[in-house]
Amino acid sequence: EELEAEAKVTANSLSREWVQNGSLGPRASALLATCIQTVRKGGDPVPALKGLGSLVDALSGSAGALALGLALRALRLEGRPDDAIRLFQDLNRGVVRDADLYAELLLSYDASERFSEVKETFDEMRSLEIQPTLSCYKTALRANAHIVSEVRAVSLLADMKKNDIQPDRDCYFAAMKSCNPRIHYGVVLNIFKEMNNSVVKPDQACYREALHAAMSGWQWEAGIKLYDDVRTKGWLLDEEATWFYLRACAKSGDPDLVAKQFKQIEANPNIPISDVHYDVLINVFARDRNWPKVLGIAARMGARGISPHEITSNSVLTACIELGKYEVALNLLRTMLRDGAKLDTVAYTTVMQALSQNGEYDSILELYEEISPLLEEAVKSPMEGFALIAPVIAALSYLGQEDEAMRLYRDSTERGWVRMWKRRRVGTGPVLLDARNIPPQLVKIGLRAMLQDVAQEAEDSMTDKDGPPDYVHQLRRHLAGLNPRPQDILVVVAEGELELQAGRLTPSNPTSASGLVLAVAREALGADAKLELSLQPTPCIRIPSSELQALLVQRVQSAFAEFTGASGDGGSAL
Repeated sequence: EELEAEAKVTANSLSREWVQNGSLGPRASALLATCIQTVRKGGDPVPALKGLGSLVDALSGSAGALALGLALRALRLEGRPDDAIRLFQDLNRGVVRDADLYAELLLSYDASERFSEVKETFDEMRSLEIQPTLSCYKTALRANAHIVSEVRAVSLLADMKKNDIQPDRDCYFAAMKSCNPRIHYGVVLNIFKEMNNSVVKPDQACYREALHAAMSGWQWEAGIKLYDDVRTKGWLLDEEATWFYLRACAKSGDPDLVAKQFKQIEANPNIPISDVHYDVLINVFARDRNWPKVLGIAARMGARGISPHEITSNSVLTACIELGKYEVALNLLRTMLRDGAKLDTVAYTTVMQALSQNGEYDSILELYEEISPLLEEAVKSPMEGFALIAPVIAALSYLGQEDEAMRLYRDSTERGWVRMWKRRRVGTGPVLLDARNIPPQLVKIGLRAMLQDVAQEAEDSMTDKDGPPDYVHQLRRHLAGLNPRPQDILVVVAEGELELQAGRLTPSNPTSASGLVLAVAREALGADAKLELSLQPTPCIRIPSSELQALLVQRVQSAFAEFTGASGDGGSAL
């Protein structure tokens, strides 16, 4: 009540009671305190402030802009920036606006995260030829950091210097944050350089942004200098800034340089090191195919009790395999699974394919049984699914488990993981399988499934949805060639796998993809099936539609024979 009574005195001029040496005088302080108390009473503060006598009186005098600004400040400090904006919209008419009032309005928009309106209000202020204060520039730059406009950031800094306003550290930091470091890394480094050459010196947060820019722009020499400056000052950067620095070093293309810098970091117990830092070092040596180094770094990582990042895990598993340590890779993968390490399908596929190349089919099936519950969530694309499941289907076939291989093939096809066959999107034409980069046993299973599907069409074509199968009618149609003919099947194979011997296609290696294709086709169509070889543009086995038509006829005849044999009157039916 005493503050209210004191603040009710009408302010006709900016006397010492309102402003003293650039700070709030007694009357201004009293009005601010009264406004804060009014807001804290609860309810809607805007009507309460609009009815506050001391504020109303002050608005009518020469201190009106200051009084309205104090009311906005009271609302903002009490966490009501939207109400501050509403109050301004209600009471600003008739008030001569100044830079301090705009500063409070800008801060309210910023606190409400209405960054585009900060920009619009700042531009409005300039259009009215009101010179912004340091606070105005700072708020404009901070909002611009959310809009991410490097052009505006540079322009605002230049405007401050033009008007003899020294940017502070917050201004420079906001300007750096306004730039996308991946694209405008040069702008970030220039702003940092300008700040470093001014009376304002960068802090750790500013160095962090500069390191990020150096890493993104392949400015590894600048990155090393920045990090050396940090160490000279005795500062410790956070985990992410250290990661930025190591990545900048990695872009030098010199594994020894990265290793040297990493050892200095590793030797300092006060610098936090995690899996992402080791990941940088491991990948540097993995790109250099220095697999012993990769395993050595992984051992240092384990000695610190750091679990591997998924990319690190893949590199370490690859290192084991490249060094011929298949069993080590398999056991390491199982340990990672047991320890709950975050793995992706690359880890599983890397080990699966290595075991397949080494002929360890039992180990493939054991591993698949362990990871199969995880695959539904782990597999993100058909390509990942195929790379993972192809060695498993091939292993089942190699071990003579043909039925299991076919079941897994069918299941994987339904999931969209196995899509080996290609067809024309429009019109009719042959179906095509490129067998050159697919395990031969998977080619065998895929062709067998395709031939089964072709034969199934015959059965389906004999079924009338509205009545019993008319086998006689369908047989006559097939024999007459009136039913739709199946299309050719083409299988692209590697060069040198086939030769003609006495007019008959013969594989150079019966276990190759070509050998297995011929074996499956002749098993299904007969030993004398007319299979063709095309050499242009690439070697290709062609199973003509005429041979497939014969397969359909055989299927119809077989079904017809079973039907007439069961009915007992088939002799007169034909």
